[in-house]
Amino acid sequence: MQYIENYLTTQKAKLKVGHNKREYDTLVKALDIRTKQMLEELNFEPETVRHYQFMGTADERKSELDAELIAAETCPAVMMPLALHTIMEDIRTRVKNDLLLSVHDCSFDCHSLSFRISTACFAMNFSESSKVSEDARIQKTLEDLKAQGYQIEHGRCRECVLRNCEKNQQLLEEYVHEKLGANVFRIISYSEEIDSIECSRSLRTQIYEFQNEIKEIKVPSDYLTKDEVFSLGKCIKDYISALHSYEAVGEKNMMLSLYRFYTHEIEGTLNYRGQAWQAVEDAHKQEREANLDIWSRKTEKGKEYVQSIGTHFDDYYGDIIRALSYHLKRIGLTVKCLSFAEHETIRLELNPACLYSVPELSDSLDGILDMDRNRIFKIRNSSKNLNKINAYMSTFLPKFRINNYSVKCEDCEYLCDISGFIHPVDIKTLLDSVKDIDPAILKKHRP
Repeated sequence: MQYIENYLTTQKAKLKVGHNKREYDTLVKALDIRTKQMLEELNFEPETVRHYQFMGTADERKSELDAELIAAETCPAVMMPLALHTIMEDIRTRVKNDLLLSVHDCSFDCHSLSFRISTACFAMNFSESSKVSEDARIQKTLEDLKAQGYQIEHGRCRECVLRNCEKNQQLLEEYVHEKLGANVFRIISYSEEIDSIECSRSLRTQIYEFQNEIKEIKVPSDYLTKDEVFSLGKCIKDYISALHSYEAVGEKNMMLSLYRFYTHEIEGTLNYRGQAWQAVEDAHKQEREANLDIWSRKTEKGKEYVQSIGTHFDDYYGDIIRALSYHLKRIGLTVKCLSFAEHETIRLELNPACLYSVPELSDSLDGILDMDRNRIFKIRNSSKNLNKINAYMSTFLPKFRINNYSVKCEDCEYLCDISGFIHPVDIKTLLDSVKDIDPAILKKHRP
């Protein structure tokens, strides 16, 4: 390991902006060979390295997307989550590029798209690969904002803050209205600084228009740029730090995988195709290409369905609520909230329904209807009841499962605030389940 550290230290000292990358071939080749030898001597087993899947494999997500597209041919509402996610991502990108602010808490429910613009990370640079050029972009954008009249000051804990004054509030409201087609309904301030801007946009009257994208094609340079010198320096520093931590870390194979990754990054930046670079590329090529294809298709289809759905988001939302209400009332539940959030997330929250008679399917659940006070059907808190609710819900939402609930105590312990997530493709199953129901009956279940 000492040999590798020496190579890395020598290489870092020689990094200069504008140098031809071929000048580093000898050092990188030596690093590649030494890293390979070290991995072999320490019995590196790449096939046993654990890869954490937070969103499923590429094959699983491709199958999900294909299933959604097929379902959308007869039920366009299935693509509503993707269309809304695409709008939310566009708003996030615009605000980041134009104002150097971040967007949080995006959701669509009850006829409007709401989101919160936060100043917590105002003008902060989180880029790893383009830190120097991103710093320059941020400084230029700050100058442009000041020229527009924004009052930007140094904060107590942050380098840049937006002062809480009428001018800033006016400019922010104008930007939200003119650029995003939304309205500001509250500006929250803290210690004379603007903290966040809460906004809402209707999708009922106007089709959302996307910002024209300027696609930047990056061509690998034969000469080191400022960004590359910075990222190489950081990568080498992290590699040396990881070498020093080898003995202290229990998962040795993970550390060896990290060494190979750092070598891959160094070789990739210097346009050197060594053994470490090739090994990592081969190991992840199929998954990476599949992910890029999924991302490209979702981006394209998302924009496509925003245009095709147009101003009918409210109509689809109402259809879904009515179908849910029809099924849920039969077991004494009602929709508390149905919200569409980022990453195609659909969150459903349920509460006990207020009824005038015992629910139709009450025999399947252990509960009581309080006729004397609030007419709420109280489903007793028990594993048996939870399992029965899950089983009933799966008849019209096959992939729905309860993931959270609360309990209230009034005469008995009963369930409330029951929540879970709806899978997009289940929207078709839900709407198909009520297509033969008399429309007059469904209209009684108003959103």
